[in-house]
Amino acid sequence: LNESGLSYSTTFNYTLTDVFSKNVTVQCKTNDPTLTITSFTASSPASVGSPVTFSAQTTSSGFNITDNFTWKFYLKESDYPATPCATATTTYDIPNASQTCTYTSTFVGNAKVEVTRGGVSKTRTVGVGITWPNTTSFAAGVTHSLLGKSDGSLWVTGAGNWGALGTGETSYSSWNQIAPFFLNNNKVKYVDAGSQSSYAVMDDNSLWVTGDHRGGQLGIGMAYQYITSWQSILTGVKTVSASVCGSHALVLKTDGTVWSAGSNVNGSLGVGDTAKRESWTPTGLSNVKDVAAGCSFSVALKNDGTVWVTGDNTYGALGLGDWNHRYSWTQTTLANVAAVSAGQHSMALKNDGTVWATGYNNAGGLGLGDGNHRNSWVQTASNAKYVSVGAYHSFIVKNDGVLWCTGYNDRDQLGMSDTTSRSVWTQNPLSNVQTISANGSHSFALDKDGKLLATGYDSVGQLGFPLSSHVQTWQQSATR
Repeated sequence: LNESGLSYSTTFNYTLTDVFSKNVTVQCKTNDPTLTITSFTASSPASVGSPVTFSAQTTSSGFNITDNFTWKFYLKESDYPATPCATATTTYDIPNASQTCTYTSTFVGNAKVEVTRGGVSKTRTVGVGITWPNTTSFAAGVTHSLLGKSDGSLWVTGAGNWGALGTGETSYSSWNQIAPFFLNNNKVKYVDAGSQSSYAVMDDNSLWVTGDHRGGQLGIGMAYQYITSWQSILTGVKTVSASVCGSHALVLKTDGTVWSAGSNVNGSLGVGDTAKRESWTPTGLSNVKDVAAGCSFSVALKNDGTVWVTGDNTYGALGLGDWNHRYSWTQTTLANVAAVSAGQHSMALKNDGTVWATGYNNAGGLGLGDGNHRNSWVQTASNAKYVSVGAYHSFIVKNDGVLWCTGYNDRDQLGMSDTTSRSVWTQNPLSNVQTISANGSHSFALDKDGKLLATGYDSVGQLGFPLSSHVQTWQQSATR
């Protein structure tokens, strides 16, 4: 029997006449169909800022009846249920209910759809296929900061001392874009900041630099003490690491070799002597996957998970069990390492999530509960997925996305609402964290919603928002 115009939970009678001409009354009632979201699909992956279309469809059991459906779409799960990005009410014949929503992507991760019929709601959450390209990066110098956005643009803020901003300006109190033609229309995929120098690796693997060159750290030769505009200086570059508390820098090339430039006091360049290099020089180290320039020393992580070091060892930052400097790359006892970071001290994140530390600890940057320096690697934390070392403070991101911190906090760089230093790892108010940069007296963190947050010293706008001498808690600085 097919009927139309019926609604849910409707009772009605059929009168049937049998072969003996007797009437038989049959009472019927419509079913309350089960509402199930059967598909939730997105268009192909798109960059942030591009329109993305996704759709949902429902099926149900019972009579083919007509009813109203309310659809609500959410860009991310944390928006549910308060702030849908789109709402629609439509009428369909069950079970063929569907709806499509188009929106401009502002978030990477999961989206949610909710369908309501007759006071009953069902939801489904899936990834919508939007990806942030792995080209976005950010870096904190001493009084300036750099940001590479997902569209490949380069942004700067803070002090332009010695040309660190590459614009000729003395300072910006908020993020300003470097005009693309100044970068030969290249797109940025990685940035790093020294004390008053800046570095950007482009999508063609060229290295661009600007700022202070008094120590030779830009690798542009002997002609200048500083430059005030961005210049291309090296090709075949994978990544770069600049010392925020020293005057040298390291380049990791795409072939796995390490090059260095700048001050070479006590062997920080790893070239076998203490002579300054004003041009990029190969160090002889190969098969490398990551590098970290400490204050006057350097750390390299090889593809096999071993850690190699060179340079100043006054405070034990090399982790070799003594206080002697090294002038060439020397292997440590560490193995199975996934990432390294360096300031006045060194940290290594192992594949098992443990964090190991060595070096300067007067301010508690090692997180070991005291102020004693270490000259051998000591385990200091576990269950971590990311580590970042500043000059005198440290951060780790644990597997649950919660940020933990230790060390010097005189300029609020820990984001703990005070200026009290810590000597043990302390849970930070910030959660949902992806990555972090902890170089000088200010810090940046990127959360999973794509927001760049900042805390610490803001004397000249280095946090990227209106001037405030100190910012004690994490505040949003930019959105990717």
